Amino acid sequence: MEFFGKQLLMKNVYLLFSLLAIATVSFAQTASVTFNLNMANEVVAESGVYLAGGADWGNPGDNPMLDEDGDGIYSITVEVNTPYTGNYTFTNGACGDWSCKENIEGQDCADGQWSDRLLSDISENTVISTCFAQCTTDGSCSAPPPVETADVTFNIDMNYQDFPTADYDAVAVNGSWNGWQGWGVALADDDADGIWTGTIALEIGLTYEYVVSTTGAADGYSGWGFVYNAGGECALAGTANFFFTTSAEGNVVNLCPSGCGETCSPVTEDPVNLTFNVDMNVAGANPAGIFVAGDFIAWDFTQMADEDGDGVFSYTHSVPANSTVQFKYMNGPGWDFVENVPAACGTAEFFNRSVEVGVVDVVVDAVCYAACVGCDTEVVQHEVTFMVNMANEEVAETGVYLAGGAYFGVPGDNQMMDDDGDGVYAISMMLDEGFAGHYAFTNGACGDWSCKENLAGQECGDAANYNDRFLPAIEGPTTINTCFAQCSTDGSCSSVSEASVTFQVDMSTSGVTGAVTIFGASLNGWNAGATPMTDEDGDGIYEFTTVLASGGHEFKYVNSGTEESLDPELTAECTLTTGPYTNRYITVEGGVDMVLEVVCFESCSACDTNEGDVYGCMDSTASNYNEAANLDDGSCLYSTTFNVDMSCSGIEFTTVYVTGPWCGWCAAEDYNFLSDDDGDGIHSLTIDLAGTIEYKYMVDGWAHQEDLVDDMQNGGECAPVTDFAGYANRLTDAGSTNNDAYGTCLTCDEVNPPAIVDVMFDIDMNGTGYPNADFDNVVVNGSWNGWGGWGVTLADADGDGVWSGTLALEEGAAFEFVIAVTGPLDGYSGWGSVFNAPAECSTNPEAPIGAGGGNYGATAAEGLVVAYCAGSCVATCPILGCMDPFFAEFDLYATEDDGSCMTSVVFGCMYESAENYTAAANTDDGSCEFVDNACPGDLDGDGLVATPDLLSFLSVFGTDCN
Repeated sequence: MEFFGKQLLMKNVYLLFSLLAIATVSFAQTASVTFNLNMANEVVAESGVYLAGGADWGNPGDNPMLDEDGDGIYSITVEVNTPYTGNYTFTNGACGDWSCKENIEGQDCADGQWSDRLLSDISENTVISTCFAQCTTDGSCSAPPPVETADVTFNIDMNYQDFPTADYDAVAVNGSWNGWQGWGVALADDDADGIWTGTIALEIGLTYEYVVSTTGAADGYSGWGFVYNAGGECALAGTANFFFTTSAEGNVVNLCPSGCGETCSPVTEDPVNLTFNVDMNVAGANPAGIFVAGDFIAWDFTQMADEDGDGVFSYTHSVPANSTVQFKYMNGPGWDFVENVPAACGTAEFFNRSVEVGVVDVVVDAVCYAACVGCDTEVVQHEVTFMVNMANEEVAETGVYLAGGAYFGVPGDNQMMDDDGDGVYAISMMLDEGFAGHYAFTNGACGDWSCKENLAGQECGDAANYNDRFLPAIEGPTTINTCFAQCSTDGSCSSVSEASVTFQVDMSTSGVTGAVTIFGASLNGWNAGATPMTDEDGDGIYEFTTVLASGGHEFKYVNSGTEESLDPELTAECTLTTGPYTNRYITVEGGVDMVLEVVCFESCSACDTNEGDVYGCMDSTASNYNEAANLDDGSCLYSTTFNVDMSCSGIEFTTVYVTGPWCGWCAAEDYNFLSDDDGDGIHSLTIDLAGTIEYKYMVDGWAHQEDLVDDMQNGGECAPVTDFAGYANRLTDAGSTNNDAYGTCLTCDEVNPPAIVDVMFDIDMNGTGYPNADFDNVVVNGSWNGWGGWGVTLADADGDGVWSGTLALEEGAAFEFVIAVTGPLDGYSGWGSVFNAPAECSTNPEAPIGAGGGNYGATAAEGLVVAYCAGSCVATCPILGCMDPFFAEFDLYATEDDGSCMTSVVFGCMYESAENYTAAANTDDGSCEFVDNACPGDLDGDGLVATPDLLSFLSVFGTDCN
């Protein structure tokens, strides 16, 4: 952005006209915008109503609106530079977390990622009259649609708990109803019975998740101090959160937060001391420390000590009697250093260590780090042989493998061999006594698990663990002898026949914003994006044909990366529900080809449509707007931009990609590739997407992916789709622009703070006619602040005409600037009269002023001094004057002759009383001669110094001779 001006020399009678010209050329054109906001439907917050948002209107609380006549309409008038385009919103309160912002999401006046309003191309005074949270343009408010709510009362029993304490003296319930913000429902124990109570009105029929939190001085009363999570039967599946569904009659939630019961029971025994011990002599101790984490400190971690230097680190903590404690050791301060606990001594879920505590103190035996026994203990192992009959399979060129579970890795890790060529593949390995875990066989070394055997619906397939097999605890030498994809225990294989199956799904009433795919265990190993379906005739019905073995097969359809959600009750006729999973299910009869009936997505029956119905995107702002559509099918796509800064990634890579469920966690495809065309380290992609998008970045086709788990564990907010242990993915909305840094919630500038240097400006104003009474300040305005006025205020402390000031910039940053004077004539705008750079020192000499030309430029560096005579390319301004010493007008300080030498120098005596006075002389040369007077007091020349001489002197005493 460039600004221009005109240097004017103000002389004589042209002064007024010149100043008017400066005002006309240099002043920015502005317009007044008045916002009138009707709050008729709202209870106005005590802190008031505010204009906020966008790039110019700041945070809630920055721009108060006033209702001076008490009519419920709040107003504010602001000035904008024309033409102006920008976002804004209104807030009911001065909330720091934006929770008081109006919600216009989905309405026609909502713009951009944050659903703000938009001022577009304002070029004249404008009045905006509307209603809070509505899109009216006449200032009226429609009655809000009624939301049926019911009161939910929480009675949280804190008796016999470790909290509240002096550090955490308040209790709150935080949940999904307000985006998991602190102080979701503040509780109180007015009768001091230990039961903390609070009530909130919530929408009927919705399911809400929540946790119980204690908060206090220790966490700054954030509302998130010590948290009680849910476990077992009272946790929502896949989460560690309590949950409920609001009923029409309201809910009363009675809960002891440390369990699933309604009330807390007293601890009948005193707490006991539990001492943890881990031997680091084999693994080697991290100099940063050894730590233990566990549920006894809410899965935080604390440092252990080796006081006697024997390599065994210990830590003691008080825990409830008669309890079970789960824990893990860490060889360093964080979850990146946590041990992998062997299956033989790890819990079935998460492979944590576990110890039962009774009523006496417990000292855990010292175990070798990441092992089940002490470092000096020989581990008892047994040979386990896995044998799988491949009689029914065409063995892949890459071979047959043992894989799966927490121990056996991925396809390709553990190859099985058929040494005698009988079609039975085997592998033997030594496993610790007591080892137990899941496993599976794969026909090939596929990276996507599509070659894994399909045990869905069979008794040996554990539906809760990806239909894997389960190996019971090893007690001695063991042989597993079975058939691929079957559950035999003697190594035999039942004969298998095949049939062709054609799948058909009608997507005409579902918004298709990407690929339609099908996935299932026998189809592709439950790879959601691996198997596309096609709609060759464009009728909205997608098809896929394959050959399947006889028997049962589970599958689902996927729309644009999102698998269909099948209600187990409403779709019971075509689905199979196993634990938390509900999938479509068909039975294939060998030799009988099948063409499945056309079904609607997420249904067991055909789509219900009427003649004349045209489904499509009806949002004219979408990329795929369908003008002919009369029924919106949710297919609208919006241009979504991903920018990821790789300069602080710390990894070597060639290509960068964005991926997520929206594309079936796609790998290296053309459509998810981010390019860095300008080489600035920021890789970018704009792609049409819909809805809310879960995503992350990866490089070189999954060679490396960003890990944001530690960021979220440490309070980050950029990856809200997380379990805080194994995964953390980003989230955004279609149509947004996302500026991320690879592998971190911070910016690269925050990861690697840039060096900041001071740039000194020395601007010589001598001879320019400025500053003056009308423009009495000198400034430098430039690109570093978007060409705002008063970029750098300069001062002339020593009065030498050189005005100086300092600007802090990132080292190496290129910037452009101009010099300006400002004062009362331009209202101290910072843009009074402007001194542009001449072409020879302009950053863009070919461009005219106001179109990229006329700007000075420099690159910030330590010790840089930018010195210019305003409006020129030299450092100091010339001093005009006569430079010829043989003329009377000679100026010793002049640096540039201005032609003012007019009078030649005539040397001689210039005193008229001198004997040799020269009347023509104009420069005294010190040659004057005077007659010596022997009687200087004889003023009348009579040879005597007497009274007449005194009277003569007194008669002129006090006379001004000039």
